[in-house]
Amino acid sequence: MKLVVLLCLTILIAACVSTTPSTPYLNGEPLTRYDSLSDYWLSDNKVQPIKFLTREQRRVLKGKNIELKAKYLIDSNGDVHNVEIYESNVEIPMDNLVAKALQNQDFYPSKANANKRPVYARAGLSFSCP
Repeated sequence: MKLVVLLCLTILIAACVSTTPSTPYLNGEPLTRYDSLSDYWLSDNKVQPIKFLTREQRRVLKGKNIELKAKYLIDSNGDVHNVEIYESNVEIPMDNLVAKALQNQDFYPSKANANKRPVYARAGLSFSCP
């Protein structure tokens, strides 16, 4: 019994550590930079949303080209928050998988953003579902 409780606690702690904090860390008022994000935040790893599709989403979207546009906040730690899809060519909800894809990108400040100013950004995402 003690082993089961210890195992459950370990899994719970690991899950809490591996997620993006729910409250953004802001060291100033976020800027709105839809056209010049790279002046503030950079990322070398683009994560495709297809990685996070559920079985049901894969079934419904099979063979389709998906085009989405989302806006989001990059906080002062480089974490993504407040992901909102504002344009999509599919009818099923995609907010969670787009949020996961953006949150799995590693954002780091550009040289011009040494003070890590938070920024509202937009991204266009497109992918095909095999």
